[in-house]
Amino acid sequence: MTVVRIVPVLVLLVLFGPLGPNARAQSAPGDGKKPAAAKAPARKTITLQGRVLPLGEALRRIGAATGDEDQANGQMVLLDDRGRIHPLLKDARGRGFWKDARLRNVPMELRVRKLAASPYVQVIRVFMLHKRKRLEVDYWCDICAIQMFELKQCECCQGPIRLRLRPVEEGASR
Repeated sequence: MTVVRIVPVLVLLVLFGPLGPNARAQSAPGDGKKPAAAKAPARKTITLQGRVLPLGEALRRIGAATGDEDQANGQMVLLDDRGRIHPLLKDARGRGFWKDARLRNVPMELRVRKLAASPYVQVIRVFMLHKRKRLEVDYWCDICAIQMFELKQCECCQGPIRLRLRPVEEGASR
């Protein structure tokens, strides 16, 4: 008779766990909680200073092998003041370095997002360093008053845009 009473309790424990039916509902998929294995990748935002160069030129400057021509010229990197190479992600903000040679081989400060699992950095903000001043870099259409981040035709009027360098106040956030 005791066995008959224990079996239903065991069945309930197997089906619902030790805390009853509400214990499963708390960790159901889609409830906004991420399982430990699906956490977002670790990343941090940092500021780097140096010069943006094609990979081949940066490798030559540090005395390393340059690799094939297509790789050496097809990748833009920031060669920092310590001689370390940071490959730039070619996205909406970083693409300007591929398209506009005026942004290369000049002192720069880049605000970037760095993923722990990747050598690439994603450019967030660009500052040119000129005569001890920080100049924020972007492109501007004087007709449409639209800010853009790469050299191309205006997204609105299809007219020309210009490189815009705006002084940044000393106390402004980095």
